Amino acid sequence: MSGEGAKPQKSDYASVHNGRVFTPNQTSPDPSEVEAHNNRVEEAELAFLATKPDRFTAYIGEKLGDGTDFDKPERRLRRRLTTWAGKQIGTCFLSSSWTGGNRLAYGARMYQIYATVNGVDYTGRGLGEGMSCNFRRRFPRGGRPQAGRSQKEPHRCFTTI
Repeated sequence: MSGEGAKPQKSDYASVHNGRVFTPNQTSPDPSEVEAHNNRVEEAELAFLATKPDRFTAYIGEKLGDGTDFDKPERRLRRRLTTWAGKQIGTCFLSSSWTGGNRLAYGARMYQIYATVNGVDYTGRGLGEGMSCNFRRRFPRGGRPQAGRSQKEPHRCFTTI
């Protein structure tokens, strides 16, 4: 790693190919240190998720059971939601889907994905199992709470004369 004691960025997982180490941020850990490096990155990522962020990236995993034992009205099959290294951080389900035509490089279908991580609901769009998805927090109807506005005061789009 460049710099003694430097902390890797949360998205800086390393992989080894033909004896060379590759990372998205072009840091260069020693090949023998890749596992320790990835563990530090994962710890930073899990600490970030513990703050219940508004946005994050995760990976869609395999199905959990047959889906009949979950209390959601959708009754869709739940899937694991994981970090890049495969640690489960929550669950998700694939909702509606549509064809992406020639705009999608890796799949013919795009999915609306709903996830729950640390008790917070998120939504995102992705290509399904094994692929990454960018999630954003889901707020109840009425939108995101704004600073300086009472939680009970409705959002007003129009002014009355």
